[in-house]
Amino acid sequence: MNARAILKCGLVCVVLGAVIPANSIITTLSRNDPTPPYSAYNPFDFLTTTHKEYLKGNTKLDSQKHFCVEILPFYQRASKGKDACGNDSELGDICGRMNMIALLPFNEETTTSTADQFPIQYTSTNTDLPCGRTFPQVLVSSRNELLSDIQDIVSPTDPTKLPPELKTVPGLLHLQDANASTQNNLGFYLVGMRYKKIGVRFNAEFYIGHGVGFTMQTGIATIDQCMSYTNRTSTLANTTNPFCTTASAEAKIVAVTDAQWGCILGKINKDLMARLDAIVSSTEINYSLCNFRDTSMEDLYGELYWRYPAQINKDIEGDEYPKFLFIPYFAIGGTYAIAKCKCFNQLASLPFGNNGHSAGRFRGGFVLDFYDTAEIDFEGGVTVFKGRGFCGVPVPNNDYQSQLYPFTTDIKVCPGKNWHLALGMNARHFWYNWNCSAHYIYVTHDEDSISLIDENNAAGVDTERHICRGSIHPFKPAVLACKSKWSASVFNFTLGYDISPDFTIGGVMQLPCKCKCAYQPSTFMLSLRITI
Repeated sequence: MNARAILKCGLVCVVLGAVIPANSIITTLSRNDPTPPYSAYNPFDFLTTTHKEYLKGNTKLDSQKHFCVEILPFYQRASKGKDACGNDSELGDICGRMNMIALLPFNEETTTSTADQFPIQYTSTNTDLPCGRTFPQVLVSSRNELLSDIQDIVSPTDPTKLPPELKTVPGLLHLQDANASTQNNLGFYLVGMRYKKIGVRFNAEFYIGHGVGFTMQTGIATIDQCMSYTNRTSTLANTTNPFCTTASAEAKIVAVTDAQWGCILGKINKDLMARLDAIVSSTEINYSLCNFRDTSMEDLYGELYWRYPAQINKDIEGDEYPKFLFIPYFAIGGTYAIAKCKCFNQLASLPFGNNGHSAGRFRGGFVLDFYDTAEIDFEGGVTVFKGRGFCGVPVPNNDYQSQLYPFTTDIKVCPGKNWHLALGMNARHFWYNWNCSAHYIYVTHDEDSISLIDENNAAGVDTERHICRGSIHPFKPAVLACKSKWSASVFNFTLGYDISPDFTIGGVMQLPCKCKCAYQPSTFMLSLRITI
C-alpha cells in the first residue's frame, strides 16, 4: 500500500470507528452457562453495516451510528453433561458421583482383638477429623452398625477371620475399585438434574470517538434446578462379589460367598444408603436436598475497544484479487460481580454469574469482510478472575469424598483463567433483508487455587482428641481444586430481519458441542435491536 492508500485507511479508521460497537464474546465461571450470548446480531459486525456498504459502493449514504440497545428474552435448558473424560454424565455427577461410604469416619482394628473378643473393637484414627471438631453422631452410628452387621454375616463366631477390607472404612473404599461392577456403584448415589434458566438480557453499545467504543451487558434470570437420587448399590447383584469364594487356610481368612456378598450389599443399603436424608439434614452437616429455584440479576459486563479497518485491494482494477475490509481489533474489559452466589449447603444451588468473583478480560482478533460474499472472523482472549474468601464452605476431609462433606471451614478461592477462541462467518442480506451468522466458540478454564484461611490440623487420638496434630492435615482443598478444571465448546447461530435501517428483529440458538466437567445447555433467544 502506498502513502495515499495508508492515508485513506487512516481516514476510514476514524469514520468507521464512530460506528463500531463490540458485541463481546463473554466467558464466565459458570459450568451451566460458560459463554452466555448477549446479542442476536453478528458479534463481529460492530455497527459498521451502513458505512461498510458505503465503502463497497452499495449505497450513497454514509451515516454514523452512535448508540445501540438490544433486548433479549431467553430460555436455557440442560439435562445432561460431560464428565472429566468427556463421557455422558448426569448433571449432578459431572465432577464425580456422590460417595456415601467416604462420609464415614476412618477407623482401624485394635491390635488386641482376639477370637474371644466379640464384637470386635474398632478405634477411630481421627486423621480425617479437624482439631476441635467431633464427627456427626449419625455418621459414627452408621459406621458402627454397618461394620457390626457385616461381621455378623461373614464371621459371626471369630471376628479375626474377617477379610481386612470388611473391617474398616478405608477397606470398604478399596472395594469400590475392586472390579468394574463396584466402581462408581458400591456406596454411590447417581444425582440426576433438570436445569432451566429463563430471563431477559440487555446489551448497550456506545461510540466514544477516534475508533474507540464501549459496551455494557447485564440481565435478570430465574434458575430452576430439580434433583433426583438413584441408589447405585441397589443395582449390584450377588455375582459382583469381589472376594475369592474359597477360604484361605494360610491367612486364616474366611471366604465370602456370593450369598454373603448379597447380604452385605443389603446392609450397605439399609445402614447407609437409606439414611441419606437423615445424614444430610443432621444438625452437624445441615445440607439441603431440596430443588433450587431463585431469581437474581446477572453480573455486569463492560468493555472498552479499539478497531482499525483497512480497505484491501481497493485500487487494484479487475477481478484478479478480491476486494475486502480487514478489521483488526483489541478490547479490554471486565466483570463486576453483582449476581447471587452459590448457596454451599444446598446441593442443587447454582451461581447466577461468576460466584462473586469480579474479573478483567482482554481479547483481540480480526474480521475479513469480502465485498461480494461473506465475512470471516477470528478471535482469541483471556479472562482473569479476582480471588475472594468464603465462610463456612464444605471441604473434603478425605480424598474419596465427592459432593457431600461433613465439615465446613473458611477458604480463599483464586479462580484459574478462562481462555477462549472463536471462529465464524456472517452473511448480510443473503436473501432480501435477512441476515445470518454462525460461530464456533471454545472456552477452557484453568485449575483454581483453593487455600484454607483457618488452620488445618487433625485432632488427636480418641484418648487425647484435644491435642492437635500439626503434621496431619484432614481438610483436602486440593480435591476441590482438582475438580475445578473444565472446558466447553458451543455453536452460536443467529438469524435476523431488518424491518428498517435502524430496527432489527432476530433470534439466537446456542447449541452445545464437546465439553468436559460441564453442562451441555441449549439456549434460545429472541431479540429487538435499535440503533441511533
